[in-house]
Amino acid sequence: MPLATPRIVRLANLTVVVGALVCAALLGISASRPHEELSRGEVIGGYLLPGAWLVAFLVAAKLSVGNRINFVLTILSVTFGIYIAECVVAFRLPIFITEHSALKSDATIDTRTKLEALLEMRAKGERVFPHLSGPLLSEAPIVVNGRRVMPLSPSPANATVVFCNETGQYVRYESDEHGFNNPKGLWGAKAIDIVLIGDSFVHGACVESAMTIAGRLRSRWPATLSLGVSGAGPLFELAVLREYATEIRPNVVVWFFFEGNDLSDLHREQQVPELSAYVQEGHRQHLIMYQEGIDEGLAAIVDRIVERQQQERHVSWSFERWVSETSRIAVLSNLRAVLGIRLPRKDHSVDPFPVLIREAKKSVQSWGGTLYFAYLPTYERYSEWLGDGPVERGAVLKAVQEAGVEIIDVHRIFASYSNPRSFWVHPNAHYTLDGYRIIADAIREHLAPRPLSAGSL
Repeated sequence: MPLATPRIVRLANLTVVVGALVCAALLGISASRPHEELSRGEVIGGYLLPGAWLVAFLVAAKLSVGNRINFVLTILSVTFGIYIAECVVAFRLPIFITEHSALKSDATIDTRTKLEALLEMRAKGERVFPHLSGPLLSEAPIVVNGRRVMPLSPSPANATVVFCNETGQYVRYESDEHGFNNPKGLWGAKAIDIVLIGDSFVHGACVESAMTIAGRLRSRWPATLSLGVSGAGPLFELAVLREYATEIRPNVVVWFFFEGNDLSDLHREQQVPELSAYVQEGHRQHLIMYQEGIDEGLAAIVDRIVERQQQERHVSWSFERWVSETSRIAVLSNLRAVLGIRLPRKDHSVDPFPVLIREAKKSVQSWGGTLYFAYLPTYERYSEWLGDGPVERGAVLKAVQEAGVEIIDVHRIFASYSNPRSFWVHPNAHYTLDGYRIIADAIREHLAPRPLSAGSL
């Protein structure tokens, strides 16, 4: 038995009391949130685990001094091991998987940060930019010809874009005439067959342009346009549809919904006045008329970001990143993602998504097009431990069905394979080449009976 000095006894008692209070607080927080419908991961993360630990701490309070000290030592050892595993998953697992992916493809591993890669390319005289995410664009309205507008394209037009690196090398692409990830010239096509709306999965993270969903669909329908923007949520995506798809009036629009974060993105986007205005029928900024000014505004935003990051280069982590990563590690975000354990959300509401899908359908029908809805699943839905995902899935699909929009359910397609988790590079990453291929095949199969004007360029 450990030496039970008065100080050790006091520390053991304090650990038991604090542990019990923390577990009780977690249970209280979970109970205060909507729980009419919870996923198995939320039940475990919000109730079973803190409840079991609370019982353990209460039992420990009744143990003899020696056994109580042994209990505390065990708890501390287990906690230390759990956080070591969290740090490995957070920092080493993605690097290991990237290295493994690179070795499988005989590719070299680019260990540079995105900033280092960007600066080296700019030093060679290349007009190169990082991609800009939906959240960043939402916070960066610009002034064009004396008018305040919020840009929606992820980069300036006709620029080299450094995207992301999940398999050993940074993906680069040449942006089109309006700053999206498409071959140049598509905007001048006689007719556009298909437009894809969505977030980073539609944007094409982190694969070469030909291997993206849009790139694969072009083998059948060359006039396929991607309007994907990383980090975009449904309100941002409705805005993109109104601003750009309305101008080219495609035969088909496929709106992709990622269950992992689209609703949380939507709730954030509702706080942005420039985006919330798109809930109004027909609202537009007519961004396509201001491309030159938007390019200048986006270039200025990037220059400010690069300048700030250069100033922080000698600091391994900025304060903001330190707070962000520490917060994620404190709540075991990365380990829970692997195991499929979730904390109950503050809000399970899908509002105003039903309004947005109806508005999207109305916009597409206004020019005689057809809207389809593609549902993209999270890694945790196929967790070996829990095999569950966000409970909002049913409400989202119900809203789409009630709007009279056809659904392409990628979850059911992935679930038909023996190991659907293999379609992610790693739990917190994007789809693999096989994942993108399967999604594109599903879209192709669903649209094949429809007479699109293949080869309309």
